[in-house]
Amino acid sequence: MKGRILIVEGAHNIGGSFTSIEIVLRWGMRRGLSFDVISAVDLRELLPEGVGWFPMPAPLRYPISRLKFVGLILSQNAIVSYRLWRNQYDAIILNNTVNNNLPALLAGRFQNTPMLQYIRDFERDSRGWRYCQGHVDKFVAVSPSIKEDMVQRLRIPASRILLAPEGIAPREPVTGPQRSFLRQMFGLPDDADVIGFVGRLDWWKGYELFVEAAIQAAQENPNLYAVMVGGASRGQESIVERLKVQISNAGVHDRVRIVGEVAPDEVDGWVRCMDVLVHTSITPEPFGRVLLEAMTIGVPVISSSEGGPRDIVVDGETGRLTPPKDPKALAEAITWTFADPDRPAALGRNARERCTNVYPEAVCALPPLEWIRRVQIDRQQN
Repeated sequence: MKGRILIVEGAHNIGGSFTSIEIVLRWGMRRGLSFDVISAVDLRELLPEGVGWFPMPAPLRYPISRLKFVGLILSQNAIVSYRLWRNQYDAIILNNTVNNNLPALLAGRFQNTPMLQYIRDFERDSRGWRYCQGHVDKFVAVSPSIKEDMVQRLRIPASRILLAPEGIAPREPVTGPQRSFLRQMFGLPDDADVIGFVGRLDWWKGYELFVEAAIQAAQENPNLYAVMVGGASRGQESIVERLKVQISNAGVHDRVRIVGEVAPDEVDGWVRCMDVLVHTSITPEPFGRVLLEAMTIGVPVISSSEGGPRDIVVDGETGRLTPPKDPKALAEAITWTFADPDRPAALGRNARERCTNVYPEAVCALPPLEWIRRVQIDRQQN
């Protein structure tokens, strides 16, 4: 399987959205494909060796003038068009949102290059979306919830949608001695029931919901400790300070800790010292990779029962699903988890097994790579 593929990332920042593209790159190169990437973010340190990278202007923050917006579209379009003119690409993979990729869509359609568009969020049904989606040959939904939303709300035929949830490579499971060592290092009792939150302290992540539920559960269970790992987003600092006062007033300040921002290589250590990861986003997550990162090392998850987490977590087997934005139900799920001392470990074993069987990296890489193969066959026949 030989050929050259262009990947375009039009967003102004890249987080978890790059993971599945990086997996497609690695698996595609194993098959003999070569890749170039155009992005507004410098990805050179993240790309596998042999992948070409070319910069493009970053999207402008709103509000912007119509003239500046048109100028940005034209400059991004010119960069993509030039690369398409210089190289004979078999296909274009567009990452992130459709609206961010309008310049590449126009360039690809003009050059008659097949285009595959990743859908990583619940797209807004706008005039721009309706115009752009008609130029896409195939979509990739990153979760069954996204695909269901596209079919039911956006009226996209299921035949135009590939399902490719993010996969994750196997990792060493957490062990009892390792957990004990980490808890000693982080100042947590070895025999405590530890729950945790990991992520930026932004409003939609639901960190206030986590604190409220943790306080309720800690008052019910004197052996419960809760940790929040992540720095406050801009404008959230005062809310974090208010939460610290709320925790103190509840009398659990020694057992509900706001750790704050830590180095990226420390995050895994914090997750490994937890019995349960609690995921509290108050808007539906398109997927929820942090759930897989916990489950693959044997840490079960409690999450809301909407969006991607609904597809990942099997309620009562690999963790718990609770009604969205309901601190009482969340606290009850935490209490249920620790009611049987053996339950967290059993849930963790099931969670790791589900990751291994349902979310290997191949589930992410193979659908787009198979689409590329079919595109190549069609071109050869025509």
